[in-house]
Amino acid sequence: MPGLPPDRRQRLLDQVEQTNRLTPDRREIPTAVARCAAVLMAMDDGHRLSAPTAVAQAEALMANPAAGEALVQVFEGAAELARVGAACLGPGSVHRVGLVRALRFLAAELQRVAAETEGAP
Repeated sequence: MPGLPPDRRQRLLDQVEQTNRLTPDRREIPTAVARCAAVLMAMDDGHRLSAPTAVAQAEALMANPAAGEALVQVFEGAAELARVGAACLGPGSVHRVGLVRALRFLAAELQRVAAETEGAP
């Protein structure tokens, strides 16, 4: 995760692995939740957000009835696009150009939604 120092990344990975190992009666922490927790930690300027708290916050966000499913889809989609990305598209291809345009639009749209959400009463 860009922006997350290696020591904090390791603490998060350790937390996810420990939670998955110690709570076999529940579903493993999904990748989207772990990625969301990493983002929460990376965006914490003071580096005070602990890995357990970040995981709990990410789980709560993903369980939110209003925004949770959409957020899961955004994280899962971003991970899949990062995985396949340009590797499956030829240089200069129409598909690559289209993908770049779509991603730039989505980035701008998500920035707009974040600004509106931050300023909402």
